[in-house]
Amino acid sequence: MNKGIVVIKNNIVTGLLVIVPIAIVVIILADVLKKLIAVTEPITNKMSVGGMLGQTIVAIVLFVLILAIFFFIGGLFFDTYLGKSFNKWLEEKVLGRVPYYSSIKGVANHFCGH
Repeated sequence: MNKGIVVIKNNIVTGLLVIVPIAIVVIILADVLKKLIAVTEPITNKMSVGGMLGQTIVAIVLFVLILAIFFFIGGLFFDTYLGKSFNKWLEEKVLGRVPYYSSIKGVANHFCGH
């Protein structure tokens, strides 16, 4: 009986560690997209393809550009000595405990050619 409780507890904690961060990221990204739609509304109202579709397309393009810049800066940081040491610590202490992390990392490294 004790082994069953341990398995249930481990699965709950693992699910919590995986699902909660994903949910937080999705909520934040949805909020950012809503704000980008509101910010770009004056520009999209003057476009011939106005309306909600035009606003959404412009907001998504801006959103992708902002994410690309963010990831580029993150990549620059992780190429430094401080970034490499932080990455090593993160993989050893945190990510090594995430289920399927090594599999996903292997697929990503194969995709990138590393």
